[in-house]
Amino acid sequence: ELDSKVAGRVPVAPATTVVTGGGELLAKNGVRSIVHVAAVHGEPGAGYRQVREVGRCVTQILRTVETLATDDGRTSTVLLPLLGVSTGGGELEPTVRAMLGATIDHLTTVPDSHIGCVLFSAYTELERSVCLAVFDGSSQLSRA
Repeated sequence: ELDSKVAGRVPVAPATTVVTGGGELLAKNGVRSIVHVAAVHGEPGAGYRQVREVGRCVTQILRTVETLATDDGRTSTVLLPLLGVSTGGGELEPTVRAMLGATIDHLTTVPDSHIGCVLFSAYTELERSVCLAVFDGSSQLSRA
């Protein structure tokens, strides 16, 4: 589905979002939509690298989710992978800081947000510990 939606538009500009259906995740987990974002650059012979402003990718994802949620009237939960960290070689802590900052900015500037929960997906124990350290160090967050 993603291939057909970006056909003729490759390469995709950084922070561009493309929405697809939930595929098998719909039946298994109730995922209605997947918002794909261009968070890495690919260069022939050089591989992939994280885009410069990963926070902008998060902002675009959340704006897209707001539009989807407005269309169906539901409150949305968003699961964010650590964008550009593995394949794109992005540095872990600065990435988490940028993603968290963009998330907080969005949720504090959109008073009638349809997003009820934003989760960060940490794949490894190192990623998890860095996420927790960044979250704990944020003056804008508190543990519930």
